[in-house]
Order: sequence, then C-alpha cells, then structure tokens
Amino acid sequence: MVETQSGQNVKVLRTDNGGEYISKEFNVFCQEAGIVHQLTAPYSPQQNGVSERKNRTVMEMARCMLFEKKLPKLLWAEAVNTSIYLLNRLPTKSRGKLDERAEKGVFVRYAAESKGYRIYSLSRMKIVISRDVHFDENSYWNWDLKKVHKCDQTTPSILEPAIERTIIEGPLDVEATSDTPVLKMRPLSDMYERCNLVHAEPTCYTEAARFLEWIEAMKAEIDAIERNGTWKLTELPEAKNAIGVKWVFRTKFNSNGSIFKHKARLVAKGFAQVAGVDYGDTFAPVARHDTIRLLLALAGQMGWKVYHLDVKSAFLNGILLEEIYVQQPEGFEVIGHEHKVFKLHKALYGLKQAPRAWYSRIDSHLIQLGFKRS
Repeated sequence: MVETQSGQNVKVLRTDNGGEYISKEFNVFCQEAGIVHQLTAPYSPQQNGVSERKNRTVMEMARCMLFEKKLPKLLWAEAVNTSIYLLNRLPTKSRGKLDERAEKGVFVRYAAESKGYRIYSLSRMKIVISRDVHFDENSYWNWDLKKVHKCDQTTPSILEPAIERTIIEGPLDVEATSDTPVLKMRPLSDMYERCNLVHAEPTCYTEAARFLEWIEAMKAEIDAIERNGTWKLTELPEAKNAIGVKWVFRTKFNSNGSIFKHKARLVAKGFAQVAGVDYGDTFAPVARHDTIRLLLALAGQMGWKVYHLDVKSAFLNGILLEEIYVQQPEGFEVIGHEHKVFKLHKALYGLKQAPRAWYSRIDSHLIQLGFKRS
C-alpha cells in the first residue's frame, strides 16, 4: 500500500527484534520483495529513534484526547487511529501536548533530596516534586485550608466533565444523637434515577455529591468505618493537631469495559504527619512477584489447590498504637458537633503507619491460627 500510494519503492526496513519481525515468513517476504531488513541491537531503542519518537508522538496525542474527553482506556486503539489520521493531515506538529500535563500548585519549599521544588498540587491535594515549574511572581495564594481542600469555583479543575451531567442539589443531611452520630439521606428525587453512570471520576466531594452512585459509595465507606470501630467523635486535646482527610474516587470496570462499581475511599493526608510524633516505624513487608510465581509453580507441580481472597478495607483493620486525630470528612460532618474531631483507634488509608499496622494485625492472627512464616 505504501508503494502504491507514494509511487516509491520500499528499499530498507529497520525494526527491533520483535517476534513478528524475525519470523521465517517475514524474512522470506523481505527477500522476495528485495527489501533489506535491518535489526537494532537488543535493548537499544535509540538505534531506531525515528520510529520511537513517532510512537511517542502518537501515544501522547492519543492520551491527550482520552484525557480531555474522559474516555475509558479500552478505546485507546480508536484514539491512536484518530491521532494518526490527524497527524497525516495537519500542516504542523504543534498541538500543545504539554498543556494538559500542567497543573496549578503552590510552592512550599525546596526539595532536600533532589534538584527540584516541593509543590502543593491544588488538583491532587498533595505534595509533589518537580523541576519544571513556572512561577507567577505577581500573584499569591490565600492559604485558607477550607479553600485549598475544597473545589474552588473560581479555579476550575483540570478534569472537566466529559458529558453533560445532571446536577443534584443538597445530597446529604447529617444528624446526631447525644451518643452516636447517625447519618440520614435526604429523599431521593427522580433526578437521581436519571443520572448517567458513565461519567468521569470526581476530583472532589463537590463534584461527587451530584451523583447518586458516588453518594452511595461514600456512604458505604463511612458505614464500613463505623462498623469497624475505626474512630470516635471527641474534642481535640490541647497541643494536638487534627490531620485532614479527603475523598478519593475510582470507577472499577469489568473485563468487558462495563462499570463494576463506584468506589469512594476516605484517605488521611499523611503528608501532614510529623515523624516521631504521629508515627514511628512504617516498614511493612510485601510479597515479591518472584515469590508468587514460585508458589503457583509449586502448587501446580504438587497438585495443590490455590485460594485467592481479598480483604475489604484492609488498612481499616490495623490497630494504631499512636494517638491520632483526624478532621470530620467533608459532607459527613455531625450537625451540632462540627468543631469536634475523630480519634482513630484503627488505621485509615493514607496514614504513614497504616501498612505496618495492618501487617502486624494479620501477622499475629495467622500465627495464632498455626501458620509459620516462610
């Protein structure tokens, strides 16, 4: 097709050592067509720089389109084809690929461990290290924590909705008795039922509160925390600081691309913890992939049965040894007790010591059951 469309003959073809290029059938085809087949040295993509650079251009453009319209990753092939279609017709290569990667942040200090700046990302609400920073010396950030940790309507989020959304007003009511806070839902309107389930993942509570499925996901997370006895509402002691929390939203998909469930996770802002005060040791061992492969191979050889299980909200089962207080989660503040905080008895995701607390709990339990460490 290339020869027919261009009127030129293919003389030399340079590829890497992929199996589709070094097969006997492909070599015979090149010989019959009179094409010289060149191969790069193993693990040397720089020897095929033109193709590698074009691959990167195409993939960056495809990622930009998927990112802009909040399309699922299963449509990556369609995005790549669209990228190639446009690149073959555009008079210029300039498409501002870096614009979508830029995000607003607040410079907090210089990074001690690397040559870069420590920036508080306003969209991700966490500290990131970057060397590619453009400073606006004529403006400053009004460091109001309530504004930083909530969606500011004057500063639009980088992730704009991909489709038209149904806006829901006032999603939650929170009431409390004299003893235990109780959450109550407002009556659901018909607008909830018409919410489109296929929409972008929210970046904050304000966006998530517009949709029934995300409200239910947040309520399920709070219910799991309450059932597990993770915290207790109390006054904040003097000389103690309460760590902030934030909502993180993820859409889980089935293998066919359909939505499996909407997951809301309440995460503590562990970057605000002080070493030696809020946490001590943080190390927790994890399984290596080599170990898992060895175990599966041994099970296959010995004819063993292999069972796989998942612990829901695993870190919430880790018992804390430190005295940790967190702020009330946005949207679930207890009416009449908004000034109070939660004292953690068990770990939350995001805490520095959460992995270690969970490992200590499951390790001691397995030993009690008669298991031995390998």
